[in-house]
Amino acid sequence: MLFGTGREIAAFEQERDELRAQTCDLPIGFTYLYMQRNQRTAPYLEGNWDDAGLDIYDGMSPRMSYTSPGVREANPALSAHEAAAIAGRLQSQGRRSLDAARRAFDLRNVGWLELKGEDNATVMSTGRARQVGQRDVRGTMRRFARSDIALVGPRTESYPLTLAMGVADCLAMPLIDTRTEAFGFVHAGRAGTALRAVARAVRTMAERFGSDPNDIRAHVGEGICTTCHTVGEKGLAQFVRTFGGKTQVDHVLSQFPSAVYEIEEGPEPRYAINLHSFNSYLLHHSGVSEVTRTKVCTARLSETCLDKTGIANDIPEADQLFYSHERVKDRTVQWQTASGQWLPLQAGTLGTPRNLATITRR
Repeated sequence: MLFGTGREIAAFEQERDELRAQTCDLPIGFTYLYMQRNQRTAPYLEGNWDDAGLDIYDGMSPRMSYTSPGVREANPALSAHEAAAIAGRLQSQGRRSLDAARRAFDLRNVGWLELKGEDNATVMSTGRARQVGQRDVRGTMRRFARSDIALVGPRTESYPLTLAMGVADCLAMPLIDTRTEAFGFVHAGRAGTALRAVARAVRTMAERFGSDPNDIRAHVGEGICTTCHTVGEKGLAQFVRTFGGKTQVDHVLSQFPSAVYEIEEGPEPRYAINLHSFNSYLLHHSGVSEVTRTKVCTARLSETCLDKTGIANDIPEADQLFYSHERVKDRTVQWQTASGQWLPLQAGTLGTPRNLATITRR
């Protein structure tokens, strides 16, 4: 057993059928899962948190990071001891949540992508990784060097192999070579999309594994919708510049007219950038003929967000399907110190949970 007490594991195994995940149609032998975060069987967050903190941080959040210096700078009254206590609680809950998902969905030999904040793509084509923790009945847990793309070559082994990443509002995109069974995973938010990360992954599969893009199946997974996340004029200009300029964006708009559009929000114009449309374009332009998409929004500020009929924060945090940076970025949670004092902390500075996305070659 890698993480979790015997009592916790027994509860997970008893109720594993109640754990839910989004799936997509992939070639036989491959499974894609996108884990919903609010699960009754998930480990509860331990520590002296208020109700808002428990709502945000409980659930299937497989990885936690913790920016202790930033929190202490914003909260001078927070001692090193309290900062360490918060970090321990968050990291422990993250490890236990990941193990719950491994057990519930039988995820074996997991390679975990430690994502780069800038969405730059480093390809781990040979599966180089360092082992984390120890072996258990589900094989090893490995952690890839900080990378937004992980690619695995044609099948040379018979055991299951899973690539996993923690995502919030960015897209998780599995790629599968149906001929050789080489496969990979790509993480792309706005920055990674502008850098054409998914196109770089397809090109690398062709160069290193001999993959024909026409044999590759791709899925553009869950992510934030255009209504729930917009940018100003500077943000749009930066995206267009990084993507290759206005002419390149116009090529996308010729095939996906709603890839970029203006939204009237107050005195300053705001713009929607459809990450699903841009990445679908990049895949088709790379020669990938079969691309599936999902319409699930991770932010889900309201039941009507995908219909662009208005945003109303009418769904309580505890009832949200997924964790979202956008949804909690301005939230404040409180931690009760050893002295009994309640300290308000910005959720965004604590380090954040993620939704679990995996692709498995059985």
